[in-house]
Amino acid sequence: MVAEGVVTVKRQTPLSSRSWISIDATGKRTVLDEDKYAIMQRVQIHARDLRILDPNLCYPSAILGRERAVVVNLEHIKAIITSQEVLIRDSSDVNLIPVLEEFQRRLPVVQGDAEAGEEDESPFEFRALEVALEAICSLLAARTMELETSAYPALDELTSKAVPSDSEVSLEAKDLASRVDSITLKDSLHPQRSNNPLSQVPPKEKTVGSLSFTVTDSSSSSSSKPSNESSSSDILKSRKPITRTKVPFEKGYSQMDWLKLTRTHPDLAGLKGESNRRLISMDEVKRHNKTGESMWTVLKGRVYNISPYMNFHPGGVDMLMKAVGRDGTLLFNKYHAWVSYDILLEKCLVGVLDDAKVKKQEG
Repeated sequence: MVAEGVVTVKRQTPLSSRSWISIDATGKRTVLDEDKYAIMQRVQIHARDLRILDPNLCYPSAILGRERAVVVNLEHIKAIITSQEVLIRDSSDVNLIPVLEEFQRRLPVVQGDAEAGEEDESPFEFRALEVALEAICSLLAARTMELETSAYPALDELTSKAVPSDSEVSLEAKDLASRVDSITLKDSLHPQRSNNPLSQVPPKEKTVGSLSFTVTDSSSSSSSKPSNESSSSDILKSRKPITRTKVPFEKGYSQMDWLKLTRTHPDLAGLKGESNRRLISMDEVKRHNKTGESMWTVLKGRVYNISPYMNFHPGGVDMLMKAVGRDGTLLFNKYHAWVSYDILLEKCLVGVLDDAKVKKQEG
């Protein structure tokens, strides 16, 4: 006998408390309120397979083929496909609404209608799986475009800030020069005497290859400040600019802009309908060495038209011009080994270098 005021409540699991939506081969949509045991018996699958469809649990995306059903777990699409119906977990996700409508529209087979076009005679399971895959691909494509729209401006801004300005480099050089009294570089092959007098502090000598240098610390000497200022100014004037393998990107010419161009431009290689699997002699490469729409180079035995890539190259146009009309493999490996040019220049491929003719010319 139950005490007064006490209500007996049947405990329900998350799987049994959620409803299912059934769509059959005619497109009829039915809402089912059944527990997990009834669903397991209905589609003949194990509990472990049904568990991956629980939205409260975290499981990776998967498509599992079973004897009488296909279990689909793709983002918000959690479904069981049989030969007669599609069971979909009822969810509050707004992205599921167009998927259900697409199932109802495409699952029925239209017969005897000439205006319907070609009839889809594939099995019901294949049609249902096709709808699910197309829906998830469309969603991922939309998310990718949204991410690109927000990511490209941020990456361009980071690229512009990655390279220090000339004023920052100059201030850093002045700061470093003020800490050192003098730096004397001596080539052991061609010894020269330095005219700068050394301070009373014992100098430190270092040797790198054939070059030896002496650094004198004047931080403890207060009387040498005027000479420090003059020597530091002389160092800044006589210092040669360091060759940079990377140059700042101009606006609209970053690597991301290049990748976007490769997706939209129909013919970066300038093939004009020709195949890029043809053999090309080195003489033909040398003929395409002038500024214009056709500037060829050879990288690892493959011929590329690098004319459209000129302004996008991280090393600058001047560096890239050294590879025009010749084999630029050694040049790229020496100065730009960090550039994956085989991927970046894939759409600029003109053909393959004819090794046989090259060996004959060398012989």
